[in-house]
Amino acid sequence: METCWDSVKIRPRPQLVQNIITDAVVIGAGLSGLLAAYELQNRGMSVVILEANSIMSGISGHTTAKITAQHGLIYSRLYDKIDEAAARRYALGNLSAAEKFKQIIDKEKIECAMEIMPSYLYAVKDERPLENEAEALRKVGIHTEMVSDTSLPFKVKAALRLDGQAQFNPMKFAKTIADKLTIYENSEVIAIEPNYAICKHGKVRADYIVMATNYPIINFPGLYFMRQHRERAYVKAVKNVSLLDGMYYGIDGGHSFRNFGDTVIVSGQSHRSGKKSLENSAELKRDVGYDYPQGKICYSWSTQDCMSHDGIPFIGRYSIHSPNLFVISGFNKWGMTSSMLASDIIADMIFNKPNDFEKLFTPQRFHITSTKGLFQDIGQSVVGLGSGIFTKKERKCTHLGCRLKENKEEGTWDCPCHGSRFSKDGEVINGPATKPLKRSNT
Repeated sequence: METCWDSVKIRPRPQLVQNIITDAVVIGAGLSGLLAAYELQNRGMSVVILEANSIMSGISGHTTAKITAQHGLIYSRLYDKIDEAAARRYALGNLSAAEKFKQIIDKEKIECAMEIMPSYLYAVKDERPLENEAEALRKVGIHTEMVSDTSLPFKVKAALRLDGQAQFNPMKFAKTIADKLTIYENSEVIAIEPNYAICKHGKVRADYIVMATNYPIINFPGLYFMRQHRERAYVKAVKNVSLLDGMYYGIDGGHSFRNFGDTVIVSGQSHRSGKKSLENSAELKRDVGYDYPQGKICYSWSTQDCMSHDGIPFIGRYSIHSPNLFVISGFNKWGMTSSMLASDIIADMIFNKPNDFEKLFTPQRFHITSTKGLFQDIGQSVVGLGSGIFTKKERKCTHLGCRLKENKEEGTWDCPCHGSRFSKDGEVINGPATKPLKRSNT
């Protein structure tokens, strides 16, 4: 499935075919990996990135690319379930990340179609959740405005406006950043040992290892497969339509909207990976036709996000037993600012510099109010693993053995437990699985 970003071509990099030594190695050349390596290198470290496929070929290349600190109803949830300090740190961290995007784009003179625009949350059924969100933001010192008129092609109950946010072309941004870094493509990490990232034809010795693979590829320690899940969503780019005055995100069944050139990108119909596919994609196409009857779909693709059990990304040490191994994961659909924020947190930790946001995002956190989400993710893993016991080996995910579901819409086999995806030929499309399926699965 072609995305609207695919016209930007990033030059290929060589495969790792030797043993090398560096200060830090980053696993994954998506946006979070590129930004982590860029920040560490700017602080004086030698850095190498190892990418299993090609630069931005994973989830980062399928984003809708909104640079915003407005992440759904996150602030009212944090305020109610944790405390005011958590909501304030989340807001300040993501607002600073949005500003840093602007600074880097200006410093590196990156032509990436960046536009400063307001971001809106909108409700089509009940405006009260927006009022609660506005109140939580007011208490942490962030100004928003409630409006009733929008440029959306349908009426809304209300919308919550946050000014000074942005949208951009992520592939053009990544292309410039990647040109400043040492990257090896087609260099899948098959094992991690203390201070070593090992590929098939070479290995990297480093003092620090940063895992930026979207979903962590190591199960123990860390147990990330028990603390987050994957959700798929569908995206359509539509032309011959009226453009919007900002970026929009629906909180009660509505979709996500943003402009790109002369098109509007619409995304939505998200569901847990491996549960549905065909009907959700068809429903989004139907909704787009209803909202834009004169529009023409020019691009169509899907994406997949890691959803942490408590709605907060995992940024920090992989576990208490691995002081020099770091992880970046669980962005909950908001990978742009989260990636930038992660680059600063990880770099500060490596350089032993205090960071105001480290505690909130640490993977070692525990909030008693988030146990419901934790138990749900654990339960889904148990169900999938149980189903895998009673199925053929060639239908089992090579990650932990969950039973795979056929995705007829995209011609893939998907894991409902942790979101691994395989082609009809059994090759890995998305991790955390690293080994292909048996050929008898074709």
